[in-house]
Amino acid sequence: MSKRCPSCRTEVADDARVCPNCPWEFPEEESEAPPSVMVAQTWSPLPLVVTGVVAAAIGLGWFFVVRVYREETTAPTVPPPAARPAPAPAPAPALEPVTPKPPEPVAVKPVKAPVKEEDEVPAITVVKEANQPPPKKTKPVKEWKLRGFVYDLVTLQPVPRCKITLSDVESNGNFETATDASGRYRAILPPLPERGYLIDISASGYVTAYLDPGTEGVRSKPLAQRQELCKELGTAVLQPASLQPHGADPLLTDFYIAPANCK
Repeated sequence: MSKRCPSCRTEVADDARVCPNCPWEFPEEESEAPPSVMVAQTWSPLPLVVTGVVAAAIGLGWFFVVRVYREETTAPTVPPPAARPAPAPAPAPALEPVTPKPPEPVAVKPVKAPVKEEDEVPAITVVKEANQPPPKKTKPVKEWKLRGFVYDLVTLQPVPRCKITLSDVESNGNFETATDASGRYRAILPPLPERGYLIDISASGYVTAYLDPGTEGVRSKPLAQRQELCKELGTAVLQPASLQPHGADPLLTDFYIAPANCK
């Protein structure tokens, strides 16, 4: 009879104590005991079926979880209800204006920045144009020239043979001239520094006072108004006018004298 090695399933003699194929040692009592019935081990698909069922359950569970999550995330969002407008705040009490005090002036010392060579401004050279005429030199005035007429204030006619005296108060110098047949006078006098000559006019049948030579529009005044001026000249004491020409051009000045019968 023969037996099989429980380790490698090799058939060996019934009285063998060691398996010739593997180091398995047979116990001594096995020879006396009846041979055991060996049950052949066969392959079973049960573990694979159980594993497949478990995997399918896990997959279905995951599928339902993902589907529910997508439905929740894609659900239409309902806009929140509009908030009620907050009540308008009550007006703050009027505060008295506070006038800020002006800041005290702080003396700041100017700091001069160092000037670099490249920052220096080049000097500007002024070039005169060749066609520009030189300035005219004013010549000193050596004489004053006076021109004008003497008129009757009422008739507005020129008065001939009037004596005109031009006097300098400071030097007591007097210069005399007279009107010609057309009532014109002319005088050439030495210039005076910063003053003029006082004018005195005398004629037969006329008062010594005359109308201010600065009065305008004498000829446009009516006869009645000119007669009133004559009465004023006959009764008033007037200061003589002062004439002071400027430059070398003649000074044109007219005088109006009042007849003595206007008093």
